[in-house]
Amino acid sequence: MGGRDGPHENVAQWCHRLHLKTVDNAMAESFFATLKRELMPEEGWSTKEEARAAVFEWIAVYYNRQRRHSGIAYRTPVDFETSKDHLRAA
Repeated sequence: MGGRDGPHENVAQWCHRLHLKTVDNAMAESFFATLKRELMPEEGWSTKEEARAAVFEWIAVYYNRQRRHSGIAYRTPVDFETSKDHLRAA
């Protein structure tokens, strides 16, 4: 394979296709640390499907709609995106 090999190549391509700015590594590490701390049970999940469903629900329902984020003035991402503030932040 030419270019960058490994799992990060897929993430970079995905972000580019969706016209997303790639996030800085510290932000990604913070997100996954929060996910692990707030969601993952000590004993893990029984199946991959159970894990996928739990992670999807955590992100779609809790993380984006209920959890307040310090980087956006302690609002939820949904509240931030529906305000006009995100346009000024870009």
